[in-house]
Amino acid sequence: MGKYANTNFNYPPVIAEVPYEPDTLILYTNNTFESAFLGNGTYKISYYINGTKIDLTQDRSGTSFNTSISRLYFGKTKIILVKDLNHYYEKIN
Repeated sequence: MGKYANTNFNYPPVIAEVPYEPDTLILYTNNTFESAFLGNGTYKISYYINGTKIDLTQDRSGTSFNTSISRLYFGKTKIILVKDLNHYYEKIN
């Protein structure tokens, strides 16, 4: 839960579901989210032995985006958007 900012998107778009502009994703405790880019929707977090996954489903289209969450002991939590290009939402509060 909390607010996550997308700020590192300095490359040509490669995935339509990923923002290539400044955006803030807010995850609420009732498993809903809001974002200027993604709109409103619901999310589900799943925990696995090899990491944490998040599934974001948009209300307006039903489109789902599945990705991982990077939880470092030191540093901020990140919701990975494009791993190979180091593109992510980073927790800001």
